[in-house]
Amino acid sequence: NLMEQNGFFVIESISASSFQSFLNGLSDNGVLALALHGSIRHVVNLLDVTGFSSIQVYQENHSKVKVPSRNYVIAFKNFDSRSEWYQNAAEIEIVLHYSITDEQPNGHGLNYFDARTMVSYQTPHRTTQDDFCVWDPSECEDYVGFDPMIRNLPTSVLKVAKSSVGENAGRGLFASMMIPQGTGIGLNEQVQSFHLPPSSTDIVEMMMYEEDHINETDYDSFTTFFYGYGYAISHVMGGTLYFVDSGRQLFANHGCNGTDNYGPLYKYSETTVDLNSIPEGFFSTLRAFNPVIERHLRQFMCSDQDVTSRNIEEGEEIFTNYLEYSGGNLDDWKEDVLSLRGQCTGESVGDITGYEIEWQ
Repeated sequence: NLMEQNGFFVIESISASSFQSFLNGLSDNGVLALALHGSIRHVVNLLDVTGFSSIQVYQENHSKVKVPSRNYVIAFKNFDSRSEWYQNAAEIEIVLHYSITDEQPNGHGLNYFDARTMVSYQTPHRTTQDDFCVWDPSECEDYVGFDPMIRNLPTSVLKVAKSSVGENAGRGLFASMMIPQGTGIGLNEQVQSFHLPPSSTDIVEMMMYEEDHINETDYDSFTTFFYGYGYAISHVMGGTLYFVDSGRQLFANHGCNGTDNYGPLYKYSETTVDLNSIPEGFFSTLRAFNPVIERHLRQFMCSDQDVTSRNIEEGEEIFTNYLEYSGGNLDDWKEDVLSLRGQCTGESVGDITGYEIEWQ
């Protein structure tokens, strides 16, 4: 192999004829970096069809080297490697501290790179998005702003009260007025959700094994908030991340047996799905290269233009389909479906109710 596990190989240019043979030599978790002048479309398409799972593009304008601004293409052969691309500034500083020394030929380390510079690369430049929308405008209309044709009501039309689902259901979300079919609720607020990226999720889960060094009450309340009110996503950033709505929407309960009335209209419920098979097309998947979604990640993951699937009367409880919040891999799918089945039959309770029962 050309590289060790998770290794990087950087080249200035490559011919199309040698692309395939070169890529076949990369290790399974190899990452390829290309410095390009001019249009990136041909190279990005070539990387995509060759089999790279994820492609990022950034522009370098920070160094004092007197050359025109370049586009850099970073291609990940293994999708899970994306999690390293999204490390935060503190994590990157630690990597630099242990990877870069002062024992360089010129007597010092990096001149034009630090953690904040790396963080700036993580979001594609607006010009990259604009170029992409010229190549393929199909997704640009979906995630650049909100659909002006969708009526969007403020969250003040919602109220939180004891759920009608059952004695152990906890709180629920109710309409304080009649809400017509096809109406969104607080779509603009959902992009302000709480966000726990993969690296932070890893730290939180690692702390489970270090109970002597944490305050158990504080830890349990934090994890219950994210795991109980949030939804896991494993098909976006290379690892598991969590989103939690920042408004009243987080109190919406699951509609058992297909009784959901808000969000995507699925023909599946917890009682009809197969534990061992995720329905085809149930979860949206990212293309290898899509700077539109990279620049609008929270809108893509949180709001998704959710609307009411029918008229909701005043005082009626609002339900969503929790299946859409499953992590996206088969293990998470099985766990979530079994949990929903138990809650719907009354044999078990959700994370929030369980936490409140334990600590009351």
